[in-house]
Amino acid sequence: MKKPSDFDQVQAAGGFPTVELGGHILIIQDIRVETPPNASEKIVLKYDMYSSDKQAGFYQSSFDNDNRNPKKWRGTYQQVMFNKNGSSNAFFKQLTDAIKASNQGWDVPYDDNDPQNIKFRNGFKNKLVGAVFGREQYEVVATGELKFATKIFNFESIAKIKEGVEVPKDKLKYPNGNNNSPGNYEVGSGDLIPVEDMGEMPF
Repeated sequence: MKKPSDFDQVQAAGGFPTVELGGHILIIQDIRVETPPNASEKIVLKYDMYSSDKQAGFYQSSFDNDNRNPKKWRGTYQQVMFNKNGSSNAFFKQLTDAIKASNQGWDVPYDDNDPQNIKFRNGFKNKLVGAVFGREQYEVVATGELKFATKIFNFESIAKIKEGVEVPKDKLKYPNGNNNSPGNYEVGSGDLIPVEDMGEMPF
């Protein structure tokens, strides 16, 4: 039987294509700032793989082939901007430094006279940045089953991505092999909050 030409790209029933682990070149499509109750401000990025990336247009294709109603954009990332003591978050600085290194002449578009963050949002749109994807383990609440999600682990300059980066080691929810032992890693803990599938994004 002849193999269909699009067989490897078709979304299987109940499943989604996955991002290749390692380095990618992203284009930021939009950004918004949120201030959750009793929490630090955070930014939420909407992105896709850039045209020169090995998986160009990955998230747009995934969205177009999403059979759910409503559809969900999977290429999202959120990051708090400040630590609990009010100091700048190092991971947010890592993101902005990577964007600076990837877009000549760019700087963070801060503006104290822009309460709606319009200048801030527009300053990030269509900017390129490198990102390193890895696997993070999580536990299904209903069943206790452990699964893996592919997420952004850190940001790099595009030049660094082109040089080649190592695939990160898997982040395990229970690295000690015992979910009752102290010091277990919990998905989403700490200041770094990488999220690939946050649901429908109101951009």
